[in-house]
Amino acid sequence: MGTRIISKLFKVDDVLTNVTTAKLSDPTGTYGVKRDDLSASTITGGTLANPVVITTSAAHGLSDGQMVNFSSMVGMTDLEGLNYYAKVTGYSTTTFALYQETGLTNTVDGTGFAGAATGGTATPAEVADGTAMTNSSTGVYEYSFTDQDDIAYTAYVEFVYGGATYHFECDYAARSSTTGLDLTYSTLRTEIADFLGWTRSSGNWSTDEDNRLDAVLNAAYRQFIYPIPLEGEPVAHRWSFLRPKYEFDTVASTYTYDLPSTYGAPVGDMFYDEDEDEHRIIEHVSPAMIDRNRAVDDAEGRPYQFALRPKTVGMASAQVTQLMLYPTPDAAYGIVSHYDAKVDPLSEANPYPLGGQAHSETILQSCRDIAAARYKDQPKGPEHDLFLERLRASVESDRRHSPKTLGFNNDGRRITHTRHGTEFSVSMTGNLGTG
Repeated sequence: MGTRIISKLFKVDDVLTNVTTAKLSDPTGTYGVKRDDLSASTITGGTLANPVVITTSAAHGLSDGQMVNFSSMVGMTDLEGLNYYAKVTGYSTTTFALYQETGLTNTVDGTGFAGAATGGTATPAEVADGTAMTNSSTGVYEYSFTDQDDIAYTAYVEFVYGGATYHFECDYAARSSTTGLDLTYSTLRTEIADFLGWTRSSGNWSTDEDNRLDAVLNAAYRQFIYPIPLEGEPVAHRWSFLRPKYEFDTVASTYTYDLPSTYGAPVGDMFYDEDEDEHRIIEHVSPAMIDRNRAVDDAEGRPYQFALRPKTVGMASAQVTQLMLYPTPDAAYGIVSHYDAKVDPLSEANPYPLGGQAHSETILQSCRDIAAARYKDQPKGPEHDLFLERLRASVESDRRHSPKTLGFNNDGRRITHTRHGTEFSVSMTGNLGTG
């Protein structure tokens, strides 16, 4: 849990201006702030008892102490427009009892109500409709509440100014309980906005600023993921955390296989998995060589060569990489490959940058670098120099996790080394054990 601050600015002709009234209220008058993981439930029953017990048509998803607003009540009109608190402990997934406060001390006594409930709507609310906001400075209004980890919220701000009413919907992304020192999509956007002077509250960002934050963030992420060569080095570093293992089984009489959409380029040769009785490598060759070999001898057997080719060439959809094997497998074989992965952009659906907390500050500095270049007229300025310093530190850290050799291949044909994050192969034709 933590303190969530809802902050909203009001400007007239781009000048911060105080309003007549400022409160949290959605246009329907149901709530001021809601949890995005909960939705309204249809009421099918409500008892004339102490406490009142509400029945819903489907699982309500509530927890003890959750505020609930009641509307469109049929029968039990005494609840219309009011907020009470649910107790779910001791009740089923479609029933809950009503209390007067979140601490669940005083019950809602329905014995004197006009009638039992036969219909209506129960809507979870985190902050009640009509809750006043604090005027923290000219044109700036805030409200704070205790939120829960891993829950996203939507706040509705209502300003009245000059006789007119203005409503603003403000979305607040979930804050993870497990990120530790990691920076996430939402925290990086906040840091970029703060660096650019757009405030740390997403409720104050215009749609244009919101879009620009995404553009800066993902440009910075690309700059980190695909870095330029460091000074004094001929090639760019390739991150160890972008090299997952891909395992698959061949199918008899099938020589082409579609690889995952994340498959970028192979790292070294392919090889048979530990369950196979032969552990030789499968050598990387050109598609033309596979085609030539098949033209000469379209045999089946245990593959010893592979090639990669694009399955299609077009921009209407993501390009698929296709694997070719020679000879065509005559049975099911387990094959293992390491590869450089393609990377998706950061978003609410993909909030965690690859590399983890070890590279968080480098990614953040990359964000400052891109933001300074685009919006502070500082291309290749101090922020870029700081990014290059951080990048070198991240590269050195990553190298400590990378092997100096990918291992000796037991068929005596080649051994693959790494240097500056790049592989090179050396043919091995002698017996290494005899000198």
